[in-house]
Amino acid sequence: MITHDQLKAALERAGAQDVTDKQDRKNSISSTVMRCRLDGRRTVAVASGASTETCIGAVLDLLDLHLHGAGASAGEGEPAGEVAVVLGERENTEALDAIGSLLAAMSGGPAVHIYTADATGLRQLPPLAPADFSTSAKAVRYLGLMDRLEDGPPDLLRRLQKEVGRTELRAYPMLTGYPDWSLRLEGLEVGRIRAGRGWLDVGKVGRTGNEGEARRAWRAAAVQPDGGTRLIVRDDDEQSVKLAVAALTAFADDWFRAPAAGAEAKQNEHALESRILRGACPIGVTSGRLELLQPDDGMTNWGSQFPTRWGHTTGNAARYLDALMRQGSVPWAVEMKVRGGGGVGGYYRHAVAQAVLYRQFIRSASPLDPWFSRHGLDRTAVRAAVAVPVLDEQPVWRDRLQGLCDLMDVELVQVPHEYAALR
Repeated sequence: MITHDQLKAALERAGAQDVTDKQDRKNSISSTVMRCRLDGRRTVAVASGASTETCIGAVLDLLDLHLHGAGASAGEGEPAGEVAVVLGERENTEALDAIGSLLAAMSGGPAVHIYTADATGLRQLPPLAPADFSTSAKAVRYLGLMDRLEDGPPDLLRRLQKEVGRTELRAYPMLTGYPDWSLRLEGLEVGRIRAGRGWLDVGKVGRTGNEGEARRAWRAAAVQPDGGTRLIVRDDDEQSVKLAVAALTAFADDWFRAPAAGAEAKQNEHALESRILRGACPIGVTSGRLELLQPDDGMTNWGSQFPTRWGHTTGNAARYLDALMRQGSVPWAVEMKVRGGGGVGGYYRHAVAQAVLYRQFIRSASPLDPWFSRHGLDRTAVRAAVAVPVLDEQPVWRDRLQGLCDLMDVELVQVPHEYAALR
């Protein structure tokens, strides 16, 4: 393993020039990603402790800089069309697998040289292959988990949703949480229900006793005589059902109240996802409009949280796709992002990487064929898209994001702002 400071020193010993780990706000690159020129090539480097997300984000940072000629690492004598990535040695292959998938997805673009680094120095790797899940035991497991969701949500959840009567209140399948189903209000989880029983609650109290806006609104709607906020609901207890419906109704009325005059509408990723998954927000790509995974029943957001892998690890945690949609028999992996406090640059770039990796998993995971065939989908024809609120106020970032999407064969979909606003 090699730390950030050790990697920085190793780069300098290897003759790298202009090594910096200062945050680059202009290009939306964090201080965990070092930039330099190695053998004249524009280079990014991350230490062993960096997450897979940081590693793949660094690759997209590098490609964005290359496409737009930006950043302090540009210099004379840089080999035309060549860049480099240096990763501190890793305990598993997930990051390298993911980078292999990203590089295989490129249409044109620079030649990318990959190095690993440890205490002895830097070592260049042979060309990386894309991750292959054709014999993945994890994919076999996911097939079994998805099969048991086919009957849909339990009757108790259906009753709650129907009696509250809000289209924003939806059932979400839970892959590993089964037999629980998640009940969410415009993407915000408000409870979990299984056959015959469940609970309703929103958020948690922070370590210092602070509560978020949603939890405060829920507490006002559902507080119990003992001060608790969790409601237990059972289908054999009519009073508990009535209390649950009343609390959900009161909370929704408050949560969706009109914002104060002049207040800026905040964008909410979960709300955008909910609207896309139930068909309220249209998603148009070059070949036409995308359809829901299956016709909307007014109850369930099918296509949410589809399980994938980015690379090979010993862990069981899946990487969940925001939405699996379709266009006829062609599946579409759709990743969504909205503007947050950190801006859109690096965050939206990461969405492109995610879309590519979800697509690669689906394309190669042949153990999932029975599920795709049952839904009338050609798994190997999968396409990828990134959906974001329209970047009308940030044309520079729009153009840079479009450049990466074009490089990776990912469709960029811009939706009107109102679909990303919670209220």
